[in-house]
Amino acid sequence: MAKYNQVDCVHRVAGNAGSVMMTDKISEFIDNRLFKDAKGEVLIFHNHPQWFLNAVIDNLPIASSTDRNTVFNLKFNSFQILKRLFGNGDVKFYLGENGFVQEFTLPPCERIIELFSLLNSQQITFSNRSNKQPTTNN
Repeated sequence: MAKYNQVDCVHRVAGNAGSVMMTDKISEFIDNRLFKDAKGEVLIFHNHPQWFLNAVIDNLPIASSTDRNTVFNLKFNSFQILKRLFGNGDVKFYLGENGFVQEFTLPPCERIIELFSLLNSQQITFSNRSNKQPTTNN
């Protein structure tokens, strides 16, 4: 059986050609939907204006670092990850550009690099905790 979601609210924020900012009202709504409603979900659709690459190629949407940071902050916190693991709601971010729409979830490259650096430093820390001293054969 197909699963359908009920849309019970739509907000629109107008920006300028270079940017659009989430208002306090939108941020508060998203927080309430995600944190106070056990199965609350949020779908964000953001469109990019035409730019020079669109004139050269028929490209799929390309998420900016700002777009990816927004998704990262909403989607990759411990509370939201637990909700997603148990099937209790999610944040979906769709980007429209050049007549195409695409969902994206990957965080910005800087965040991925930070994560790998953190994991790498943890491995070094764990390996340095050993009290074993090197031995030599005589």
